[in-house]
Amino acid sequence: MAMGGLDVQAQGRPAQGAPAALSDVEGELEVQVEDSATGARIKHVVHTSTGEHVPLRFTGRPPNLLTGSRVRARGTLSNGTLMLTSDASVQTATLASLYTFGVQPTLVILINFQDNPSQPYTVASAQDVTFNQTSAYYLENSYGQTSLSGTTVGWFTLPVNSTVCDTSLWTTLADQAATNAGVNLSSYGRRIYGFPATSACSFWGLGTVGGGSPASPSRLWVNGMFSLRVVAHEMGHNYGDFHSHANLCDTTGCTFDEYGDDRDTMGALTAHFNAFQKERLGWLNYGTSPSIVTVTQNSNIWLDAYETLSNGAPKALKVLKSLDPVTGAKTWYYAEARTVRGFDDTLTAGVVLHTASDADPNSSNEIDHDLQGTGLQGLLAVGRTFSDPATGLSMTTLSADATGALVNVSVTPASCTRANPGLVMSPAQTPSLTAGSAFNYTVAVTNNDSSGCTAGVFNLGTVLPAGWSYLFGSPALTINAGSNASTTLKITSASAAANGSYAIVTKATGTADPAKAGSGSAMYVVSAPVCTGGSPTVSLSPGQSSWLKPGSTFTYTLSVGNTDTAGCASATFNMTAGVPGGWTAALAKSSLVVAPGSSASTTLNVTSPASATNGSYSVSTVATKSVTGQVASASATYVVLSSLTMQTSTTQTSYSRNESAVIIAKVLAGSAPVAGATVTFKVTKSNGKVVTGQVVTNSSGSATYTLSLSKKDPTGSYQVNTAVSLNGISGSGAASFTVK
Repeated sequence: MAMGGLDVQAQGRPAQGAPAALSDVEGELEVQVEDSATGARIKHVVHTSTGEHVPLRFTGRPPNLLTGSRVRARGTLSNGTLMLTSDASVQTATLASLYTFGVQPTLVILINFQDNPSQPYTVASAQDVTFNQTSAYYLENSYGQTSLSGTTVGWFTLPVNSTVCDTSLWTTLADQAATNAGVNLSSYGRRIYGFPATSACSFWGLGTVGGGSPASPSRLWVNGMFSLRVVAHEMGHNYGDFHSHANLCDTTGCTFDEYGDDRDTMGALTAHFNAFQKERLGWLNYGTSPSIVTVTQNSNIWLDAYETLSNGAPKALKVLKSLDPVTGAKTWYYAEARTVRGFDDTLTAGVVLHTASDADPNSSNEIDHDLQGTGLQGLLAVGRTFSDPATGLSMTTLSADATGALVNVSVTPASCTRANPGLVMSPAQTPSLTAGSAFNYTVAVTNNDSSGCTAGVFNLGTVLPAGWSYLFGSPALTINAGSNASTTLKITSASAAANGSYAIVTKATGTADPAKAGSGSAMYVVSAPVCTGGSPTVSLSPGQSSWLKPGSTFTYTLSVGNTDTAGCASATFNMTAGVPGGWTAALAKSSLVVAPGSSASTTLNVTSPASATNGSYSVSTVATKSVTGQVASASATYVVLSSLTMQTSTTQTSYSRNESAVIIAKVLAGSAPVAGATVTFKVTKSNGKVVTGQVVTNSSGSATYTLSLSKKDPTGSYQVNTAVSLNGISGSGAASFTVK
C-alpha cells in the first residue's frame, strides 16, 4: 500500500486583532491514527464529563500520550476545536497505561446503515480474521505473551446514513445496539467496528493509540474490507505503537516514507513488529521477555532468530547513536536477525537495521543501506558493513542462517558530554489541601550525560512562598549516566496560605558542571473546605425485636448521621422516642454531637407493660438538628408474645419392643414457627422410669426426639411431656403411646 506523509494536526492559530478569550478543557484524551491511501493523520480529542468531544490542535509536535490519559488543555476555541497556545498548554493529571500482556477481551461489532444495509462479509469471516488470524499474529509477535479472545455480533443497521463520516456517533449507536442485543460491554477492553465501505470516510482503518481497559477501551474502525492486514495494523495502534517508517535514499538524497518499513505490520507488510516497537510494548527487554543487548564495546554478538521463542540469546542489539544534551533523549541503532518463518515467511532472511528514539514513539525508521540503488535496500547482507562516521560505529554481518546471525559491532569509546538533567515531580497536582498541610511528592532525576561520563552528583533545591517549608528525603542524588534516581520532597504550606494553586518548582544542579541544571514543577492546591449543610439521617437497629414476654425490656441502637460537608462544624442532634401508651422509653443520651460526614450512636431501652397483649408494636425516634431544626425519623418493631404453643405428637399410637418411638414437637409463636428453640422431652415409661432429652427446633419449628425401645422395656402406656422456654416465654405439650 503506497502511503503519503504524516499530517499532524498542528495548524490553526487565533485570528489577528484582539486576543481571543482562553478556554480550559478537561477530560479523557483519545488519540487516533487515521490510515488512508493518501497518508496518515494523528488526531487528539478530549472527551469531557459533560459529554463534549473537543478536538485539539497543537502549535508543534503533540505530546506522547495514550488514549485514556486524563488531561487539562488551555487554548482558544474555534469552530469547536481548541487551538492550543503552546505545547505546555496540555497538562496530564493521570497517564494511561499500555495493555500489552495476557488475553485481551475483544468485541467485534458489525454495523451498516439505513441507506446502505449491505453485509460485505459474514460474521464468521470477521470472527476468523480477528480471533484466529490476528490473535495468532499477536501471539507469535509477543512470544506467547498476548492474544485476543472474544466474540463478533451484528450486523446492526444504524438509524443514520453513511453519507457523513461520524465515527463518534456510529460508535455510540453501535454500542447501544450491542447492549440491546444482550452484550455486556464492560467485559471488553478492546472494541472493533466494521462497516461497509463508504467514501464519506477517507480512511481504510482508524485506531486509537492505547486504551484497553473496559473503563477506557481501545477502539478500531474498519472501512470496507475486514482483513488481517487492516485489523493487525490498527490493533498495533490500539496496543500503543505508531507507524514504522523508512528513509528511501539514493544519490540525490533521502525521502521519508510514512509506511516505508518493508518488514513490519506498522509499515508496508504484514510481518513482525521491529525490535523498537516490541521493546515499547514490553515483548522484548522487559521482565521475562526475550532480551535486547545494549552494546558499548567492540563485540561479536549472536542474534537469535527473531520469530522464535527465546532460547536465552538476545533477539536484537542496540547501540547508542546520539544523546540530546538538553533533554537527554537517546537515539539508538537497532539490529535484528529476520528468518523466513511464521508471519515473516514472505521476507528475505537477514539482518535489518533501524533507528529510533526512546523519547519519541513515532520515530522508528528502517535504514536504507544502498545509497546508489533505487527503492529500499534494508538487509545488511553477510560480509557487508554499515558505518556511521559521526559516531564511529560499524556493524558487519559475519554469518547468517535459519537460526540467527552473528554480527560484529565496532564502537569508538564514548567521550563525556555533560547535559542538563531531567526532573519530574509526581503527582502533577495535589488533591485539595487545607492551609498548613504537609504533602509528599516524588522527585525523579535523570542523568542525561553521555555514556562516557562518570556518575554525576545532583543537588536538589526548591523555592517556596514565605512561611512554607520543605524537606528532601535526600538533598543530593548520585546517578550513573543514562540512569535515574528519585527521592521524596515534603512540602508544608503556611497555615495562613490563601486558597489557590501554587507552582512548586524543584531544580537539580550537577556538581561536575553547575551550568547543567534541570527543573520540574507540580501544583500544590490550597482549598479551605466550604460548609454545605444537610438533613440528618437516623436509624434504629435491629428493625424488629425478638419475641418478648409482656413487661420485658428491649434495647435498640439509635444511630444519627451528620451529612454536612467537611467545612462545617460539628452539630448537636436532639433525640426523642415514641412508644404506645403505657409503655416506657429511655434514651441513654438525649443528644449527640456529631462531626460532619460522621455518625454517632446511643441506646434506646423500650419496656412493654405486663398487660400488653400479643402483637407487633411500633417504636419510633426523631433526631432534630439543633441549629437548623432539620429532622429525620426512623422506626422499628417490638413483638409481644405471652406464651409459645407446643404441638406434641408421635408417629404411631403404639410400638413394639425393639422399635423406635418417634416423638415430634412443633413450637409456634402464634401461627409462626419458632426456629432455634431448645425443646425438653420427658418420657415416663409404664413402670415409672423417666427418660429425658433435648432437641433444637429446625427452620419449620419442629424438633424430633427418637426413643429406642429394647426387649427389656415394660409394656403398657408411656406418657410424653414437652417443654420449651425462649426469652422467658414458655410453652408445653403432651402425648402418649403404648408399648406392646
